[in-house]
Amino acid sequence: MKIFFKRSKKLLSFTKIRFLNNSYSSNKRFIDCLRNIYGVNYFMAIHVCKMCGFSLNYKMHYVSKNVLNFVSDFFLSYFLVERGLKKYRDGILLDKKQNGSLIGYRLFKGLPVNGQRTHTNSKTVRRLFKMYTFNK
Repeated sequence: MKIFFKRSKKLLSFTKIRFLNNSYSSNKRFIDCLRNIYGVNYFMAIHVCKMCGFSLNYKMHYVSKNVLNFVSDFFLSYFLVERGLKKYRDGILLDKKQNGSLIGYRLFKGLPVNGQRTHTNSKTVRRLFKMYTFNK
C-alpha cells in the first residue's frame, strides 16, 4: 500500500522529535536518524526500515509514536547501543590495561597498537591517543 502526501507551498515549521535520548528534526529521514545512533550501522538501519514497512525516504514526522517506541524497545532489548555499548567497550579496554597486556600498555601510553611505525605516523598516534584517554 503506497501512501502519497500532498506538499503545501508554504514553509512548514519543523519540530524536534525525541528518539533514543536524541532529538531529531521532523523533516529528517528516518534511516538517517537510525544511523546517528551509536552502534547502528547502515545495513541494520535498512533492516529496521524494512521491518517497519517504510521506504528509505520516509521522514520522521510521518512516523507515529507507537513505531518509535517499538523501534527503541527493539534496539534496547536485542542490541548494545548508545551508553551500553560505550560502557562495554571501555570495560574491555580497562581489562586489557589491568591484565598488564602489551596492548593495554600501548593504548594508555598513546602509542599505536597494530604494528604501525612510531617514527613517521604522528597523526595516527594522536588520533588513537584521543580515542583511548578516557580514564587517566
